[in-house]
Amino acid sequence: NRLSHSASFGMSAPCSVASQGLSDSQVDFVVAILYVEVWRNVSYFISVGSEPGNLFKRSLGLVGYIGDCREGGCECMELTEIDALQIAKRVDAILHVPGNYRGGNLEMTIVIDTSMEKGDFQEAAAAAVKALKRSNEIFRNVRLNLVFWGQEMTSAVTPMAMLMTGGAFQEYRACPQKKKYEELFAYLKKFHARSKVVLVFTDGNNEVSDAQAAREALTPFLKSRILLISERVVSGTAFFLENI
Repeated sequence: NRLSHSASFGMSAPCSVASQGLSDSQVDFVVAILYVEVWRNVSYFISVGSEPGNLFKRSLGLVGYIGDCREGGCECMELTEIDALQIAKRVDAILHVPGNYRGGNLEMTIVIDTSMEKGDFQEAAAAAVKALKRSNEIFRNVRLNLVFWGQEMTSAVTPMAMLMTGGAFQEYRACPQKKKYEELFAYLKKFHARSKVVLVFTDGNNEVSDAQAAREALTPFLKSRILLISERVVSGTAFFLENI
């Protein structure tokens, strides 16, 4: 049976490591080594430039870029096969977070930011889903919730095959508008708390206007289960550290 629900969240738009005497670079190096030893079988590194703190973020698997994209460098999401496989590895790491996935049928959620045109995300979403199905037999039998994040948020249980063929987006209409991340996070926490993985495809042009509300929605579990995918791939933990 195809189930759906929707909710409006009041949108007005229309339609730290203790250094103990170590230098920052030494702390970064130690954290990176520890992370590789623990997650060497389920994680990976993506080059994220040379700004301060990137070694630390890269070592935690928090931030990455799609292909050659940098800030303002892409008009749409174009996932190479390697990009899609890297996202699959990130998802695998999420499933291995202690206390998250414990076996059985998996439930996950994919969110589409309706500010994007269909051509901006459809192929990327299909590539990511195909990579997930190839990477782990868990994804052969998944309850997938497809959420459209617009002026109102709607959700429907959708077969993964429909994302791969584009059938899930036949009636899709873009509605560009700047939205609030805390409203999305609150919706996900309320309606999709059972999802062990959440992938958000977005243009990245949204904002946090209420840090406290965002903090409450992301904790305790959502921030460890969510990936925000635009020109960058940002974990919920990295988003939490950068914006809240």
